[in-house]
Amino acid sequence: MRSTRPLIRWIVRHAARRRLRTSLTVVGVAAAVILLVLVDGLSGGVDRALSSGDAARTLIVYRANRYCPQTSVLPQAHGALIGAQDGVEAVVPVRVFLNNCRANLDVVSFHGMPKGDAVRARDLEFVAGDATAFLARADAALVGERFAARTRLNVGDSFRYGRVGVTVAGITRSGDPVNDSLVLTDLTFLQRQVEAKTLGLVTQFEVRVANGADPAAVARAIDEAAASTQAPTSTRPRNEFRARAIGELRELLQFARWFVFACVAMLVVLVANTVFLAVTERMREIGVLLALGYGGGHVAFAAALEATLFGVLGTTVGAAVAVIVTARLDLTLAVEGIPVDVVASPTIVTSASAFTIGACVLAGLVPAFIASRARIVVALGRA
Repeated sequence: MRSTRPLIRWIVRHAARRRLRTSLTVVGVAAAVILLVLVDGLSGGVDRALSSGDAARTLIVYRANRYCPQTSVLPQAHGALIGAQDGVEAVVPVRVFLNNCRANLDVVSFHGMPKGDAVRARDLEFVAGDATAFLARADAALVGERFAARTRLNVGDSFRYGRVGVTVAGITRSGDPVNDSLVLTDLTFLQRQVEAKTLGLVTQFEVRVANGADPAAVARAIDEAAASTQAPTSTRPRNEFRARAIGELRELLQFARWFVFACVAMLVVLVANTVFLAVTERMREIGVLLALGYGGGHVAFAAALEATLFGVLGTTVGAAVAVIVTARLDLTLAVEGIPVDVVASPTIVTSASAFTIGACVLAGLVPAFIASRARIVVALGRA
């Protein structure tokens, strides 16, 4: 049986001789991998945002017919009305202040809450700093570790966004990844910083449902109680509330997936064309191989191996770039103040790499078949 090692060396030498063509093909494969990782990483971030903690027992009370934190205005006094409903265990008023409700990468989202409720209600773990420093200063803030990493903030640092200026009293981590990209401040402080006339007004209420109570029934009771007031409410479980808020992002992801599939289809054509050109250029060399006793299967193996080589090289480059970019930039896309992290997890990188290499192997099948059909006399007769 003929050894395949000479064929491998032959393929590698030829790819090295055609540096420009090889480089362009590898870059094309790498671009496809990067797109796959980013889209899957964003999709995974959406799933994480919608599967956090004990979300089924947490309700979000919002102003009815409002679809952005900037427009949802509720009187803080509604807290007493909500707390009076059967099945309500705890009520926390929240004032949200952010730079943009639309999908954007430059998100700064402040959540103002009563200081005594912030750590308990959000189930926070301190990475740096402590609750004592947070309670001691009016302008103190707790910063999620993702936001702190993205903005390079440390405990004791001060920063300002618009009218809101705060000092970092602690960096926190939560079982809910959304909290890791937020800035928590005192409710009254944020109300005064944003605008004095917002004192007594909040964006939403976070309601903890008691064990054994039906969250859907509690939500209906809250909305019915507020229906006759000047500020009617719309109450939903936290995950349902977030799913509606990031609906725009889901539509963007659907379009992105079709775009990635189109890119992969173009990648198959690119790799197939590159290998076909290589086979055509080496036809006389293929004739020599056939004359030396190599069969059509060996020649087909060489062509398929070249396509696989492009896939492996491009995938390695693309996966490395995707991991570095997502790790260094701490990409976070936010919609209506709900941040979604883009994380290139090992599972996502592995699946994207395997899919791309598989596409490259598929692209090499047609050139491999053409190469396997070559005849010695015809191949050696090529100029």
